[in-house]
Amino acid sequence: MIAVPASRTVDQECEPVLALEHPALRALFGRWRAHRGQRAMPSEADLLFFNLKPWLGRVRRVAVVGGGRAFELLPCANARAELPAEGLSVAYRQATFGATPARALPAPGLEGLVLPFAGDHHGVSLLLVAVYDNAARR
Repeated sequence: MIAVPASRTVDQECEPVLALEHPALRALFGRWRAHRGQRAMPSEADLLFFNLKPWLGRVRRVAVVGGGRAFELLPCANARAELPAEGLSVAYRQATFGATPARALPAPGLEGLVLPFAGDHHGVSLLLVAVYDNAARR
């Protein structure tokens, strides 16, 4: 697996805000930011410490392959459905090459969030992807 370099530092005041509609996606984004701290993104090792229980069945792990030329869906416990990969491909690339979270609307009535994680060389090597039906907002 090749990681994409991400050498930027985090400026909390200049960070773009994602206009996430679904409360579960906003909460997941908040968890990602908390684990990131002052770094550009959390590391893959940080994922072990995420408490993903509130999002089980809705999140998937996606490996970044070939420096972002391809993406590989990884096994994930309790995953209920396959992700609409075609509708998420732009967000995958945006999160990978920008080393920043990306919001996606992969299909009518769906809202997604793609969160990047740094590998051993601090480039994006893993994406955490969540998709929710935005008509069923709670």
